[in-house]
Amino acid sequence: MTIDINSDFEFVTNLANSGRNGFVELFLIKYNSNNDPLIYKPILEPQAQNEFINIYLNYFTKPETRNQTQEPFNLIKGDNDTLALLSLDTFERPNTLINRIRNNIECLTDLSSLQLDTVKAYTVRFHYDQTSREVIYFSSIQGY
Repeated sequence: MTIDINSDFEFVTNLANSGRNGFVELFLIKYNSNNDPLIYKPILEPQAQNEFINIYLNYFTKPETRNQTQEPFNLIKGDNDTLALLSLDTFERPNTLINRIRNNIECLTDLSSLQLDTVKAYTVRFHYDQTSREVIYFSSIQGY
């Protein structure tokens, strides 16, 4: 998990330079009527995986972006001038969600009935199979 944005940047750069595919996953998250998350996992072709790596690297390529203030995630305070890092032992619900993503538990691969305007968030996971190192980013989707 994320310890420091600079080390994450180095990890994703090494992943990009490895020339290997299959280590980028996308998850689309929506919530059912009980407010339980439904996680959809589309299949990403190698070109799409490379695009996600490039989006990440382009965003964090400037040192001033990577060197923004980094602080523990705070549910109450949201600040666009800081990068919020989440410790998994802080909140149960994100920990459960991450475990479902990490282990592909109840992730739906059939997207035929998914309406994109119901998706509330997305997650991108960068990882190597042979190590426990990973970078997982969450973002909400605004405007729906």
